[in-house]
Amino acid sequence: MEAVISPSELYQLDPRAKMFGWTPEERFALMSSVSISDAIPEQVHRQVVTAKNLIIHSCLYYPYNVTAIQIAFAALEMAIRLRTECEGHTVAIKGLRAAMQHAVRSKWISDEGLPLPKRPTSFRMSSEGHLEEFEPPLVRSYVEVLAEFMPKIRNELAHGSGYLHNGGASKVLIVNHLINQLFPSRTTISSL
Repeated sequence: MEAVISPSELYQLDPRAKMFGWTPEERFALMSSVSISDAIPEQVHRQVVTAKNLIIHSCLYYPYNVTAIQIAFAALEMAIRLRTECEGHTVAIKGLRAAMQHAVRSKWISDEGLPLPKRPTSFRMSSEGHLEEFEPPLVRSYVEVLAEFMPKIRNELAHGSGYLHNGGASKVLIVNHLINQLFPSRTTISSL
């Protein structure tokens, strides 16, 4: 069961973080590996940096991992709304799913530049009767898959779940990439 951390234990690694081999230095390096576009509006930038800082601090209190995911998803939804306003669209966007679908349809976000998950190896029989490796065609883009599953994860967390993810860092970084696509610039800043 979770407990309030006493000041004397404040800077000790959470045992769950130790189990995954996390350290503040390792988490900082990971969060610093993706820069933040300097074109991102301040209110979105603040949320992205907050999510990244929570991932770093999740070494000290593991549940920050989940909070970081929620803040990152809120930042993404806000970023899409702001981009929609900048483009002069009058579409009323309600919720992360609708926002992400709008961004995909508008071609503001794409698979380009995203760290794509490794596809499993597939095999088939060749015409000579030998087993051969092949890459099956993509049915849909990665951003279309993200637009379907990110809102489900966000809703599960927002409406109560006892599950403590250890994948907060990857989700925060994917959101960072997507927001950078929404507000591209020639330069990026490395403030986390």
